[in-house]
Amino acid sequence: MLSEQIALLNNTTLESLAEKDRLIIVKNFTEIGLQILKADFAFAWWKSDNTKKYSLAYKTPNTPYVPNPPRKRGGNYRVQKSKKPLYISDTSQETYSKKYDISSYMKSYCIVPIFFKKHNYGNVIFCFRRKISFSTEKKTLCASIGHSLAQTITIHRLYSNLKDFKNRLDHTLDAVFIFDPVTYRIEYSNLGTVRQLGYSSKEICKKTIIDLQPNVDIAKFRKLIAPLIWKKRDSITFETTLKTSKGKNIPVELFIQLSSSLDGPRKFLSIVHNLTQRKKVEMESQKLLRQKDQFFSIASHELKTPVTTIKGFSQMLSEKLKNIKDEESRYFLGKINNQVEKIDHLINDLLDVSRIETGKLKFDTKELNLNSLVHNLVENFQYIVTSHSISFSSEGNFWIEGDNQRIEQVITNLITNAVKYSPPDSKIIINLKAVNKQACIEVEDFGFGISEHDQEKVFHRFFQSKHKNHKIYPGLGLGLYIARTIVKHHGGELSFISKKTGGTIFSINIPYTKCQLENAVS
Repeated sequence: MLSEQIALLNNTTLESLAEKDRLIIVKNFTEIGLQILKADFAFAWWKSDNTKKYSLAYKTPNTPYVPNPPRKRGGNYRVQKSKKPLYISDTSQETYSKKYDISSYMKSYCIVPIFFKKHNYGNVIFCFRRKISFSTEKKTLCASIGHSLAQTITIHRLYSNLKDFKNRLDHTLDAVFIFDPVTYRIEYSNLGTVRQLGYSSKEICKKTIIDLQPNVDIAKFRKLIAPLIWKKRDSITFETTLKTSKGKNIPVELFIQLSSSLDGPRKFLSIVHNLTQRKKVEMESQKLLRQKDQFFSIASHELKTPVTTIKGFSQMLSEKLKNIKDEESRYFLGKINNQVEKIDHLINDLLDVSRIETGKLKFDTKELNLNSLVHNLVENFQYIVTSHSISFSSEGNFWIEGDNQRIEQVITNLITNAVKYSPPDSKIIINLKAVNKQACIEVEDFGFGISEHDQEKVFHRFFQSKHKNHKIYPGLGLGLYIARTIVKHHGGELSFISKKTGGTIFSINIPYTKCQLENAVS
């Protein structure tokens, strides 16, 4: 008899797995429970995942009253807490308030929890108009009803979630693969793969991940994924190309992660992002940059001739006015000279950028003494700059293989920036010292510093730092970009530290060929 009842329950489980609505599943199990327990009526409460409150999921048509929602410290909540069925053989022996008195509707009842592992979905209440005793057989059946119902709902939810997840994967623009970590054979691919590569799902699953990469052989791929196999990294991302069904190679970014599946074995999960559009945009950007650099180069060369002519005539006029007492003319001529020098400096920066981009920046390399070079530069600045105090100290003499004019250009730029971006009457300190077998030139100012937001852009072309407490100085923002390129050509590095107390220290580090350490101070 019990085996027949269990068979009915199992059959209900199989039929319910095909249902789309979980409330129909609750209805099916409630009705089969009525049959095998020989109960008179029943109803079920569903517990919300979000609010944790109960709602009526189903009641049989012959239920003689409208069930009240479970109350705290009532039978439903006791069952929820214990996760075991509650059996009441005689309701007349129970104490109920008038509002909740059920003895006129039923003589016995049982509350069965719908509970499976950590999932508590609610309760089913089976009611009897007659007084009964709950035998071991009935208790076994009650527990089986609750367990089977909860298990079926859990499978239904997992299946629904899986379908939803697969649907989301299929509608994503990216291709998704799952492939074996030993054979590299693809075991799953979403519809994004079909759209991107043109293969059907069956065709993809006959290939390995290496078959799709024309530029990667098995040895190279093993080397790429080795950090995942040895658990040195959680995931890797690299750019490669994938071959479509029509033989076309498309650029992609491949993300690969090694993860464990539900049944234990580890599998590779790969997400493929098509870079075709991005590469196209990059090519267009590069084309525009080349056109811009070409324009700057042509414009700079065209401007160089008239500016040189103006500069020459201006110098000739200055010579002629030396012995003439015409202060006003000399004043205006001095202004012209200053502005021509600024234009000449801007044109030279543009020409340098053009030469850098085309690889035509020329260097006249020879051995030079850094101590002497920096000392002479600082001495010249001390005569020109009267608004700041400029000091220089050196640990000794350092020789490098370099272009004297280009190194001067870098240091001049750093000192000029220090003057521009620090308040008048402040100090500018220049040090020359040995750091890790390199000559290090430090230019320190006590200005406003460089904000965190601006620090990563300092060496970008056309970038100029801004600060709410000081004006924006004229210029193209090319000096540091050019300076860093020059230093890199000498095998060195140009870096900076923005001090918390205010100000910035720029450091030029260049390998020296020889040095003589001494206390040389000026």
